[in-house]
Amino acid sequence: MATFVETLKNNPIFQLSLSSKELFHSNFLAWLAEDDNTRCVFNKVMQTWLDDKNWEYKPNEMEVKREYNHFDFCVCDKLSIDGNDVTGSVQVVLENKFKSIAYKAQLVDYKDKTKTLNEEGYKNKYKAEEANKGKILPRGWRDEVEHPNTKYILLTLADNFLDKDEILSLGWKIVTYAEYAKLLRTIIGELKDDEIKGNKAFYVELIAQYCNFIEMFSEHINECLDNVKENNYWDILKNDDFTAVRCNDIWQKVVMHKYAQELFKLTQEKFPNTKIVFDDKDSWNDTSDRPLMIRVAYFRNEALVELKYLLNNGVVFCVQQQGDNGLSIGMVVKEEETIKKSVRKQDKGKWNASIKKLVAQKKLDRIITGDTFNSFQSEGSCGYYYIHHSEKLNIKKTLEKMVKLMEDAINASKLE
Repeated sequence: MATFVETLKNNPIFQLSLSSKELFHSNFLAWLAEDDNTRCVFNKVMQTWLDDKNWEYKPNEMEVKREYNHFDFCVCDKLSIDGNDVTGSVQVVLENKFKSIAYKAQLVDYKDKTKTLNEEGYKNKYKAEEANKGKILPRGWRDEVEHPNTKYILLTLADNFLDKDEILSLGWKIVTYAEYAKLLRTIIGELKDDEIKGNKAFYVELIAQYCNFIEMFSEHINECLDNVKENNYWDILKNDDFTAVRCNDIWQKVVMHKYAQELFKLTQEKFPNTKIVFDDKDSWNDTSDRPLMIRVAYFRNEALVELKYLLNNGVVFCVQQQGDNGLSIGMVVKEEETIKKSVRKQDKGKWNASIKKLVAQKKLDRIITGDTFNSFQSEGSCGYYYIHHSEKLNIKKTLEKMVKLMEDAINASKLE
């Protein structure tokens, strides 16, 4: 029996996907829409996802867009002004997460962006109408803009992640790739000969090969995930199967998200009244409740999970597990909290002394010890990051120690 690696390597659709692991899937969906022979399949997919049996993609009235204002995939109204095609309102936004995991903050931003795009679409529609040529938009036109039928779909490999409940509450429909493959198989199994105008066998085989790929990938990654136990060490992030098919980055992110969820449970038990956020920008949110932050990222070919807390005055205490390294602790600070970047480059001694002084001010010198500091680029500001490696711990002990270190740091900060 062929192994997971052998089967995927022999699947031409999988091989084609490797050049762009997420854009490929958006392109495949766009092909289903734009090819006259497969549009019936696309319509049936969308009818299911949108829960609208009458929905139909009409090429003369609609257009599929990829990478449009950073949307992976969307369907928009198509308009014409003086014989030139322009974009109208956005009907469907689809965010594709095959190699990464969705975050609420990103999807909130997409909904806000859709509102702006629908304003542009409204203006284009007004200009496209024959009766309005040469007229200025009426006062209060923005009140008419919100597109009541814009739908939001999250297509994801992972079936569970930190922000799932909040994403659902925002109005996004979550569809897994496993569900997508099952739906496609059902559709092609029920196709009538006259629904595909070209060579039915050819198109059905292409779609079936695509289903084989995403079914096998989804099944294998979930099986591997189920086999990861709390007493494993972080070397499980180096998975031979996913490395062989050039997808170990996906595997690492999925594992880290699994244990970010475990970390979330532990923090809820230890800090029941503390708000948890999942976006890096919020670690600088200087508010009275000073939230804890849990973040998963992928940096220098290794996934990481970190726990952060805004102590005060723009100083963040951070505990981080990256790859199979030892657990790290450190601080991220805004530029004004320490010496300027230019001074740091000229005199590393002054830089180290400045950070060490800051550690003492925050009463963290019992937790953070030593004299060597390394730089870290924090989103939106120049950051400085102290690294202290502990011994390598198994997963359970790592998570417990992260929470204990955070508890110590929070208690120390109260003495400041």
